[in-house]
Amino acid sequence: MLNARAYGRNVAVSQDGGQTWSPLKEEPAIPTTPTAAGFIRYSGLSDGAKSRLLFSNPAETGRNRGVISLSYDDGKSWAVQKTLRAGRFKYSALARLSEGQIGCIFDGTAGKVEFENHQGAAILLARFTLGWLTDGKDAPP
Repeated sequence: MLNARAYGRNVAVSQDGGQTWSPLKEEPAIPTTPTAAGFIRYSGLSDGAKSRLLFSNPAETGRNRGVISLSYDDGKSWAVQKTLRAGRFKYSALARLSEGQIGCIFDGTAGKVEFENHQGAAILLARFTLGWLTDGKDAPP
């Protein structure tokens, strides 16, 4: 699955390892504003585990309220959506960390740092687990 920003969120799907792609279509199940978002396959392609796709994006205008979404059906639906950060949340990226944790790095705010009209701008890292994201309903060993 390819995930692209435009005036909304758009996706395309490949069934042949990226040789060909379906046309881009709008993805209304994920509320978003146009900004770079994080997108990874957490599990389920070659490891035999349950399929899990993770997506991070700001859900409100002004690029606020960072939300993590989880799909168990390869992006056809997004069963879980949970707020990671209530404030500024822009340009996020996701990674699977050691011991199954998930890392989300993003442009946020921290303290009273001020420089060149970017009051309080900071690159932040949040670490969380599938257990946190799903309120304990999906917590692999």
